[in-house]
Amino acid sequence: EVIKFVIATEYLTRVRVIMGMVSLLVLYITFESIRRTHLQEKYALLWVATALIILISVLFPNAVALFRAVTGMEYATAIATVSFTFLVMVAFHFSISMSAMQSKQSKVAQRVAIIEARLQKMEALLLEKEGKSSGDNAGEQKK
Repeated sequence: EVIKFVIATEYLTRVRVIMGMVSLLVLYITFESIRRTHLQEKYALLWVATALIILISVLFPNAVALFRAVTGMEYATAIATVSFTFLVMVAFHFSISMSAMQSKQSKVAQRVAIIEARLQKMEALLLEKEGKSSGDNAGEQKK
């Protein structure tokens, strides 16, 4: 009976239901990842925005109808376009974040290299100074 009901349901309604479920799933996964500290809030904002836009388009089909009228697209194509647009924005945001992290990582690596070089110099000076001190003490003990 469930299969008959699904088959009897209009195509666009099935698409809306699937998109709504996907949107709710994305929201759940995003909030759960934030809660478990796997995902920082600043990175989650676009995921939440994407899921909400998809959910709004599912709940308010007239907004999609307006978008369809302006662009001349079919319903499923309009939903896919909106989803794809936001996913491209998410990918672009992550690209910017990764570029910034790589730049910071490069600067940290340079600082670590400088500190290591200074530490090696200081160790060499300390060993040289200890060598002279022990050499002086050894000479005094022989006398």
